Amino acid sequence: MQRKKDQHYVPKFYLKNFSKNKKSLGMLRRSGFRVVEYASINQIAYRDYMYGKDGFLEEWLSKCERKWSQVIRYFFLGDDSECANPSEYYQLLLHFVIISLARTAKVADSYRLLFDNFKKMFDETEASGGALAFNREEFFADYDIPNNLPIDVANNLLNILSDLKPLTIINESGRGFITSDNPVTLYNPLYARRNYRVNYGLGSGGIVIFLPLSPTICFRLYDLEVYDEKSVDGSNIIIRSKNQINELNRLFTKNAYEAIYWGANVDVDYARRIGKEFQTPKSPVEEWPIKGSPHSIIRFGTESIFKHYQIPYLKIKDKYLSMQLPHHLGGLSRNYAQMVEEEYQRKIDFEWRNS
Repeated sequence: MQRKKDQHYVPKFYLKNFSKNKKSLGMLRRSGFRVVEYASINQIAYRDYMYGKDGFLEEWLSKCERKWSQVIRYFFLGDDSECANPSEYYQLLLHFVIISLARTAKVADSYRLLFDNFKKMFDETEASGGALAFNREEFFADYDIPNNLPIDVANNLLNILSDLKPLTIINESGRGFITSDNPVTLYNPLYARRNYRVNYGLGSGGIVIFLPLSPTICFRLYDLEVYDEKSVDGSNIIIRSKNQINELNRLFTKNAYEAIYWGANVDVDYARRIGKEFQTPKSPVEEWPIKGSPHSIIRFGTESIFKHYQIPYLKIKDKYLSMQLPHHLGGLSRNYAQMVEEEYQRKIDFEWRNS
């Protein structure tokens, strides 16, 4: 089994789609606002043994990447090869989206921080004479490979994307799309428009998901129940306005973790201007004191984007501009996504009871 030390959390085949020479990209790092005009693709978006030293997860991802690369070439990049089963290819495309969300350095750091908080709580419990109701070693089995759990969950929740409407954005503006070390962007224009400051996720009503695939192509999924789209054929939109591309690039930068990358039709000055959208990540872990108790609750959640961005060719339906939104922290849910999540929870409960 191949055991590479340099393990990429953004696939090299994906990054090469943005590169003029298939070897390098422009890079702007959030830390120090440092520009590398020709950053080697081999030397970006990786960590040493990101997915473990045994090579199992890295090998599985490599096998997936070979399939994903073929699918993206077929759907978006003009590959003329025959496709015997387009529906299977579409499922693989959704698989690429959801695993790309789960495998990043941002997710790894978030889960490791969560584990560290649990360690602190367990240490305090044992120091005060308390006993843990589970095996500590098993609980922290994924500490050194923190993406293990989110990737496993993503594999089980693939169908949560199935009710979303796909759309391809074709960029003919002369200004290229950028991408980042956190390439899949979740955004909720409904929440932003209504100033509804509840964290959102894959199951949320009003969710829109972006994945730029090259300087001229971006894949988008959106909630058809909440939005009307203005495409000509229901599948593609063409954008010729640089201002509209700039708005999307600002959103993609806001979503970045440590770096943005660019290739064709983007220069260093433009990247620096767009880089002003970088935000310092907030801790995904919060401790909430329990009233009347010395204990606290740990709340873990991804950081959502609430800034309002103008999303081209997407209009919120009138009823969602005036309807009362839920007061609880779960926010607005899609019915289909809720069914998928409940089925997954039943599966987890069954496995736990029979373990």
